[in-house]
Amino acid sequence: MSESPYLGLASAAQRLAIDGKPLHVSAIYRQMTQGIKRGETTIKLRHVRLGRRLATTDEWISEFIRELASTPSGPRARNATTKSTRPSHSRRQREIAVANKELATRGY
Repeated sequence: MSESPYLGLASAAQRLAIDGKPLHVSAIYRQMTQGIKRGETTIKLRHVRLGRRLATTDEWISEFIRELASTPSGPRARNATTKSTRPSHSRRQREIAVANKELATRGY
C-alpha cells in the first residue's frame, strides 16, 4: 500500500514548524479557510476535503510560503470584527447618569 501524498492538519503543522516548534492546528485551519490578508489580497493554503477532514500537500505548503514571501504585506486593513464595541467615554457617562437618576428615584 502506497503512502498518501496528503497531509492532515497536524502533519501540516509539523511541516510549518518555526524554530522546531510546530504551528498550532487551528492556525493551519485558518490559513486554509480564511487565509492571510496581504493588502487587498488574501492568500490561502490550498487544500482538499477528504470526507470531514481537510488535507494539503507538501507542494501546496511550498506554494503558500512562496506566495506569502513574494506578496508585499502593505498596511493592515481594519475589518469590522476588530472594531472596538466599547461605548465612547461621553456615552458611558450619559448612561451612568441615567442609571444613577433611576436608582435615586427608586430610593437607592
